[in-house]
Amino acid sequence: MERNWLLLTLVVGIAATIVGIATIIVGIATIIVGITTIIVGIATIIVGHETCAASLQHYEAALGTPSLRPTLKQII
Repeated sequence: MERNWLLLTLVVGIAATIVGIATIIVGIATIIVGITTIIVGIATIIVGHETCAASLQHYEAALGTPSLRPTLKQII
């Protein structure tokens, strides 16, 4: 009977160790995904800002008045 308990604790210990290692791997992957998401977010801000600025320049060039900045109501 004692031998069964020893075997059970060994199996449970090995399983817990495997789960712990898997958790560490998933945690590292989550950190990598998080950093990548931050980089993509910053890139999106930069690209969006540049696109918006270029669009505004085209709009101002078409009007011929670079000082005019339309409000949302004026555009609609």
